[in-house]
Amino acid sequence: MGKKIVSSFRNVLAKVGENWIEAMKYYNYPR
Repeated sequence: MGKKIVSSFRNVLAKVGENWIEAMKYYNYPR
């Protein structure tokens, strides 16, 4: 049970991390 929660939490973290990296790319895009 605990491991399932941890793995789903890691999946969410990975998705958030990817989105954050994409956002940083857009913010730092040379204008």
